[in-house]
Amino acid sequence: APFSRVTLLGAVFKHFECDSHRSFASAIQTIGQRERLFGPAIYRGQSDPGWLLWSTWERWFCEIQPAGLYEVYRIQRYEDIRVPLQKAFLTRFREAVEPVMPETSGRTDDELWALGQHHGLVTPLLDWTLEPHIAAYFALRHLKSQGASAVVWALHVSDALPTCGIWNQDYFAKVAWPPHSRRHRLQQGVFT
Repeated sequence: APFSRVTLLGAVFKHFECDSHRSFASAIQTIGQRERLFGPAIYRGQSDPGWLLWSTWERWFCEIQPAGLYEVYRIQRYEDIRVPLQKAFLTRFREAVEPVMPETSGRTDDELWALGQHHGLVTPLLDWTLEPHIAAYFALRHLKSQGASAVVWALHVSDALPTCGIWNQDYFAKVAWPPHSRRHRLQQGVFT
């Protein structure tokens, strides 16, 4: 089958246009070489290059901000109550799921969010994978037409990077590495 055009965006915003399996493999190899400098990479595939890197929570409750130097920036409508709202939402999910799935009792909040993520719950998590070809699968599986564009994001994750200052458990959680379900393990999934 013909390979659709895939844009691969890596750490420090390196951009690769891939129009074949060979060019995708070459881009992945380049990103792999950068791991020595920037740490391991995680990948996310999206079938629309115009989509933002937003969780379902953000897609439901956040507004797109205007871009540009002189554009007015608005505080998100729910930003002041976001963390308490998420905690209340997760508590209600826990109360609903534990009676029908007793094995979920005692799970941490992160484990419960991960369980909900893979069962259609609106969560603040964003799915990533350790495997670039799995990300490419998710980018290409729902394309509307042959030859349409998709995107695979690559994010180098390391506490040594200058961007590590963005990690804040309430507002931008660290990457969760341990798998929480069989599907999560098969997809080599991680969450941000």
